[in-house]
Amino acid sequence: MSDGQTDPRRRQPAGEGAPRGRGRAPRVQEDASNVTVIDTDVFVKRLPADADETVIRNTFSTFGNITNIRLTRRQGRQFASITFETAAAASKCLAGAANVRVNGQEVEIEQRRTVTRPPKAEGAAAPAGEARPPRQPRAPKQQAAAAAPAAAPAAPVEADPNSVWIGGIDRDVTADDVRAFASKYGPVARLTIRSRFAIVAFETAKAAADAVAGANGAKIGERVLEVAQAKPPQPRAARKPRAPRAEGGAAAGGAAPAAGGEAAPRRRQRTRTANPAQVFVGGVTEESEDDIKKHFSNIVKIERRRGFARVTFETPEAAQAALAKNGQELFAGKGPSRVELSR
Repeated sequence: MSDGQTDPRRRQPAGEGAPRGRGRAPRVQEDASNVTVIDTDVFVKRLPADADETVIRNTFSTFGNITNIRLTRRQGRQFASITFETAAAASKCLAGAANVRVNGQEVEIEQRRTVTRPPKAEGAAAPAGEARPPRQPRAPKQQAAAAAPAAAPAAPVEADPNSVWIGGIDRDVTADDVRAFASKYGPVARLTIRSRFAIVAFETAKAAADAVAGANGAKIGERVLEVAQAKPPQPRAARKPRAPRAEGGAAAGGAAPAAGGEAAPRRRQRTRTANPAQVFVGGVTEESEDDIKKHFSNIVKIERRRGFARVTFETPEAAQAALAKNGQELFAGKGPSRVELSR
């Protein structure tokens, strides 16, 4: 990069009064009216990361008795606020700041100051003895919508006299095929094709009217077309609003009320009936199929799954005879087996 140019990737310093970081308030300008100097405290910068309270106390106690140490860490850097017992000890520390090392690292020491922020213009705390007025509760969205003035009705959307809508187009049909078909009724100014329909804008309204009259019921390929006058999309203000949902919605386990206050019919639930010629056998392993054939007879099919099997017999009577084995130890080391009708 040549001299005089600035690398755009480098973060530029924020201007005066600009926020220092996302979501932070602007830095307050310091002057004699809002700065308070604490003469017994010093602020230490550039502390090493491994410096704890014990190390700091041993280093700075040579200047005087320390009453409090507060360590803070921001963005990987460590700072300390040290409170001495007397202002003379803090002044002595500031005078010898150039010779202070913490774990062999140079540090910066300055007098600790506090900056008072001006009161906010809005939402400031009420004066002492004066109660703040109670906060007004927010109205629910439904009430706010009902209280809002009704919007003016939108202007009706009229059909475009030069455009037609062609429906029933096959997916394999291309824009060139539609253009060649529509050009029989007049010159085409613009063509928009979608998955199953197309919007054709002719140069004249007469060509569009001829296409509606002559192309409806015609074919492109093997599909019969539907042709009508095209309408532009309606603005949001003109769309029909959704019907408000009934308070509470559909009750748990019940049906939502239909139009007119009548309950809507419940959705029919599918029920699975037991197969009278099939039984469920639990505790089955990969080696258990031979045991099943040994204990049961008249078997048509064995469907083995992980940990169980469904056994289909020739007749329901054979399945009923197999149910007598329920609770018996059919498989060695597996304990009592579970045998019941399959569902």
